[in-house]
Amino acid sequence: MVKAIIYTSQTGFTRKYARLLAQETGLMAYELGKAPGKIQSDDPVIYMGWLKAGRLMGLDSALKQHRIAAVCAVGMGAQRQGGSQAQGVQRMYRLDAVPVFYLQGGYDDTKLKGMNRFMMRCMAKMMVPKLERKKNPTEEEKEMLALFLHGGDRVDKKNLASVLAWLRE
Repeated sequence: MVKAIIYTSQTGFTRKYARLLAQETGLMAYELGKAPGKIQSDDPVIYMGWLKAGRLMGLDSALKQHRIAAVCAVGMGAQRQGGSQAQGVQRMYRLDAVPVFYLQGGYDDTKLKGMNRFMMRCMAKMMVPKLERKKNPTEEEKEMLALFLHGGDRVDKKNLASVLAWLRE
């Protein structure tokens, strides 16, 4: 039985998901590094973190400090039925026995700092013209273009459905 939610958030989208999941489950949500003494290192937890170039930020530290029962990766892209983002995280971190879920967060470049802000602005400069030139963009490509151009928050309680179903099993 999961005892808590541990998370890392840079722009606030992962924090919002952690708080939503806490409301739905009655579990406490703690920022990574601020949970010592509140939960035991062998207590199973759900780790929620943000994706940066395919890497799940904070997961390495969380794996050293906690017993991870499940992982939620929060990124800018839309949630896909195939779960390719989650599968990528699962492979990269060799989480064969740990369920990994992907949740669409959002994009707000005003909350990014330093190198992360620079990298995302470079990515936007590269991607926006490419996406604007597409003759028949997919819905996912239209969504990505809108986020790059206008920012946006896609955090939604319904995106937690698979995580909540797993918790009920």
